[in-house]
Amino acid sequence: MMGMKLRRILPLTSLVLVASLAFAGCTPSPSDDGSEPSVSSPAASPFVPGDVVDAATAEELDSGAMPGLRAYGMQDGTFVVVSESEMLPAEVLADMEARVQSVPVATAETAADVDGKLGDFVFSARKQTGKKVVVLTYSWYPMGIEANAPTVAKWTHIGEADGVPNPGDDIEEHSREEYRAILEAAQAKDPDIVIIEHG
Repeated sequence: MMGMKLRRILPLTSLVLVASLAFAGCTPSPSDDGSEPSVSSPAASPFVPGDVVDAATAEELDSGAMPGLRAYGMQDGTFVVVSESEMLPAEVLADMEARVQSVPVATAETAADVDGKLGDFVFSARKQTGKKVVVLTYSWYPMGIEANAPTVAKWTHIGEADGVPNPGDDIEEHSREEYRAILEAAQAKDPDIVIIEHG
């Protein structure tokens, strides 16, 4: 991806080995005067959010090899390290937005298919980042349970978010700006919520 800052591409096993050897080499020997030796701190993580890693390392991170870190698979085939407790790197957010924008805007006839594709994206993005990803989108909902019930188009979201009504329960119609404000109010209380716009 153009403009993406590549720090390094190294396998996890090699970096962990280097860190372990460095830590072992710093372990103090018993003092001649019998006093207790100082205890060194554990080696820091060899990765920071935004680092690019290979597929094998990404798999290890996603399996929990380094708690708190995961790897997000980019559209270009690379993997970027993300932290469950920090903001997502800009290149990851840009990739998410590009994926969502590649899905056509829903019509009354295609709403179910579009919502399904956005739902698949949300599921995958949450799994890869540990974040509560939600997509702000314009979709169509039936105004009854009958098979031929008329549909209404409105701004809504895909993905669960605390403090935001379930799409099917929110009968009010909002503008795009109003609905984004609803999501942002929830995000202010829970920074793990990530809002991606569609359409």
